[in-house]
Amino acid sequence: MSKSAPRIAYRKVQELLAEMEAASELDDLADAWEVFLIYHQRVWNKSEAYYKGAAFWGRIRQKFSARRKSDPVLQYVHQARHADEHGVQLISEVADSQTRVSGPGTIMPGSKITGGGDSYLAPGSTATVAIDPSTIVARDVTNRGDTYPVPAVQGAVRPHAVIELARHAVRFYADLFSDIDLEGGS
Repeated sequence: MSKSAPRIAYRKVQELLAEMEAASELDDLADAWEVFLIYHQRVWNKSEAYYKGAAFWGRIRQKFSARRKSDPVLQYVHQARHADEHGVQLISEVADSQTRVSGPGTIMPGSKITGGGDSYLAPGSTATVAIDPSTIVARDVTNRGDTYPVPAVQGAVRPHAVIELARHAVRFYADLFSDIDLEGGS
């Protein structure tokens, strides 16, 4: 793969998705999601700057720009990036039934587990509470007074999961670079 600026940013987006998928704690997922949102936009910006003089870019740009504007998931990711507060803890939540408890120990009576960490364990417990990153679901975001509802990722097991949104966004760039490669771009 080329070492062009757009491709480097794309690799970073892929790495961040892998970090999100491997996260066992909410803070790790939150950090990767925030940086993912930044780099997702950066891939487009760098592609615009890098390919603007290429003969094929006009056709490809038109096609993918239209897709960015019409795809609800891509619009959501864009708006989440530009929302005043776009960390995963503010625009997503843990699906209650998808939190794992492992090891010997007791959960405090009456606790509702809404995230990872030890705060829900009885004193002296050695159990751990971990989130399943695939169960973190996005929430609506507000950017400049407009609220953007969470779109469903078609065909996904958990269509509102943050990871599914990120996977969909990465597929957009995979398609973009596939078209660029077919045109002989770097």
